[in-house]
Amino acid sequence: MPILIDQSSFWTDLDNDGEIDEGEVVYYDLRHNEDDDATTGSQAEINGALFFTDQPDSSAGTGLIQAFVRVQDGGGGPGDGLEAGYNTSARPLAYEENTSPSFTKSLLLNQVPIVTIDGVDYYEFRLDINQLNSGELLSLDALKLYTSDVGAGDLTGLITDASFTNATTLVYDLDDADLDGNPDTNNSILLDYSLQAGSGKSDMFFYVPVSNFGGVNPDETYVTLYSEFGYAGVLDADDNLVAIDDPTAADDVTDANPTSIYGTYSANDGFEEWSVSKELGLFVSGFKWEDSDGDGVWDVGENGLADWQISYEYTVKIKGVDVVISGVVETSDGTDDLNGDGVPDPIGYYVIPLDFTNKNYTVTITESAPGTLTPGDLGGWINTYDGDGGSDGVILFQYNKNTDPESLPQGLSGTAGALDFGNFELFDISGTKYTDTNGDGQTAGDSGLGGVTIFIDKDGSGTLTAGDETTTTAANGTWSFTNLDASYAGLKVYEVLPNGYVQTLGQAGYTITGTSGTDQTGLNFANFELFDISGTKYTDTNGDGQTAGDSGL
Repeated sequence: MPILIDQSSFWTDLDNDGEIDEGEVVYYDLRHNEDDDATTGSQAEINGALFFTDQPDSSAGTGLIQAFVRVQDGGGGPGDGLEAGYNTSARPLAYEENTSPSFTKSLLLNQVPIVTIDGVDYYEFRLDINQLNSGELLSLDALKLYTSDVGAGDLTGLITDASFTNATTLVYDLDDADLDGNPDTNNSILLDYSLQAGSGKSDMFFYVPVSNFGGVNPDETYVTLYSEFGYAGVLDADDNLVAIDDPTAADDVTDANPTSIYGTYSANDGFEEWSVSKELGLFVSGFKWEDSDGDGVWDVGENGLADWQISYEYTVKIKGVDVVISGVVETSDGTDDLNGDGVPDPIGYYVIPLDFTNKNYTVTITESAPGTLTPGDLGGWINTYDGDGGSDGVILFQYNKNTDPESLPQGLSGTAGALDFGNFELFDISGTKYTDTNGDGQTAGDSGLGGVTIFIDKDGSGTLTAGDETTTTAANGTWSFTNLDASYAGLKVYEVLPNGYVQTLGQAGYTITGTSGTDQTGLNFANFELFDISGTKYTDTNGDGQTAGDSGL
């Protein structure tokens, strides 16, 4: 076991006997980076597993992170401010896990990277915490790892249910060192969201010795991670916290101050996500770009799109059982090294790992917009190109175990390839119809005119005909057409001139540019209402300049 250099821990000595008794909680402070104040903690060793807030030099991965369980306090489950859950592809879920298969799913042990720290092999897991309101502190209060044979299928029920316990083997427990079912201590890890603010960042690295898994076949074994958050609640003077003196872990009582960990450690409106980093073997790659003119061709000057989600899924047969392998990756923002070649990948680049190279299968690849939870949700964009020609935002890629790895499709920036997606962001056009009271062709001081027809001239006739798209100005004269695609580029928008008016602004109509994501505003029309003048010619019989009693002439 490596000697830690930055561990800081405390326990609740409720009976003041100087001993850690049953029911008293040990808190490990992981709210700091290693280069922070030496009196604070950034590392811990608990029951043979290692915990770090800073990524060790030997950590696995290439920037490709695969989430496998996301939990979020939904007001139900264990209670307000508390979260619990485990990863499984079975539905319904038993705790407060996110229901999307992109974030909560079964995980094969061969998908978990192995790293070596001080000569010991460990499986590496990552935790991303997300506290969205003012409470940045959170406690990790239960952490258990189980293995199960794929033949047992996806796990269901509570972790105390017979259906769960009979199908699994416990290989790690934060509270139970000898795994005999009787907790030895009550351990809790204290975390701080502000240390690595934002989603998609690893706030803690968790390492479990490979030896804990007893030599199981990683290709045929599921690993299940169960965790609980927020049970520490409020820590203050009432907890009678005492610093632990453990020089072997640089846990020096003389350097610790129990008041430093006072605070409220509860889950709020964010989510907590466990993931693994992929140590890439065989992979395929592609690009997502913004098709500015919507023509389905990656033209010069069109750029990649960062942080889009690419979901993938395929089914392989393991020990006679169909096992679904799925994941979600994100397109590069220009700083990520997704393919592990040591060079940041261009914006829009993505990588999909092929974990099984000795089987034939079909990979379904689906695009979705940043921040969406549902594969295929483009959030105001449309697909103009995908590699298999469907333009539906889904690519089906056939992997054959006899394929030469050198011939697998790999994305090339600027060239639309087999695994690329082109996208166009829908746009709006809008304006206002005015009554031009003085006929000067300007709108300053004029009022809007409602009830007037505005139309997109689909046939180029210059007049409103069947098939043209129309809208009517609101009472204040405003109008708009929304969610237009590239097919509108070059068309013109006109008004239908009301009877009794002449046009003073917008007589020639307006041409729609039709560029991805570029709204056109200020397409205004103004009309001057025609008026009449009239009078009568009289015979002024008495010459008095008045018309009373006089006749018209």
